Parts: sequence; structure tokens; C-alpha cells
Amino acid sequence: MWLVRILLVTISGLVMAGTIVTGSGPHAGGPGAIRIPIAFRDVAELHADIALFLIGMTLATVFALHHAKAPGVVQRRARTMLEVLAVQGALGYTQYFLHDNSLVVEFHLAGATAAFSAAVSLYLALHRTEQGVPAAAERARETGRAGAGSGRVVVNAPA
Repeated sequence: MWLVRILLVTISGLVMAGTIVTGSGPHAGGPGAIRIPIAFRDVAELHADIALFLIGMTLATVFALHHAKAPGVVQRRARTMLEVLAVQGALGYTQYFLHDNSLVVEFHLAGATAAFSAAVSLYLALHRTEQGVPAAAERARETGRAGAGSGRVVVNAPA
């Protein structure tokens, strides 16, 4: 599904922006460390904007998968991603209001790993079902189509 591909691209951009936030902020190394010469506040706002866009797109994806009656495993992984992103958002705002408390930063970094893993897991769920049968082949079998997206209907002609 193209929505999930957009989620993967967006979360990749979010992680890159988060890396720049870290590199330009107070946790970019020791006291004499050279930081990325970008205004910390500006790049943090960009990071937050990308995060809010990602949460909105994930919510839209959850609704689209439900409406399309996607397999249960796909819907569960999409909801899991939304839940992880909600926790990440709460950590991000906590981090902002506590002026980059180092403990919250560590949890936020761990959450970024969980969020990216959830996105990859959702993408992979679109291509495999729980039984290990490729999702396209399973849909083709259920709908009576010859192949994923082929548009041809398989007719069982008498032998």
C-alpha cells in the first residue's frame, strides 16, 4: 500500500531530523564538542512538524486499512505503530518542556528505534501473512484473480 511507503519515507526523514536535533543540541558530545551549526530551536520545530505529519498519516493509514478490511495482522501492526508514535510524541513534548533532560532524551532515542521497527514491521506485514504465504498470492486466491493486480479472473474450466 502506498500509504505505508509514505510512512517509511516520512519516518526516515523524521529520524534524520532527530539526528540533526541531537547534533545541534546540548547532548552532542562533551563540553568542547563541535556541534552542527544549525539553530537548535529551528531544527527541533522541523522535527516536531515532521512527527505530527507522521502521526496524522499513520492515523489515516489505520483508518484506510480498517476500511479496506486488511488482514488482522496488518491492522494490528498499524495500530501498534500509532501507539508507539503516541508514546514518542509524549516523550518529545516532555523532553521539550524539561529543556532536554538527558534521561528523557535516552528514552526518546529508544522510542525512535521502536517506532522505526514498527514501521518496517507494518511494511513487511503487507507482503507476508502470519502463515508465511505471500499476501498477494493469498488475495489472488481469495478473489479468484490470476495474480496480484493482473485484472484477469481465473476460470475453472471443466477438464
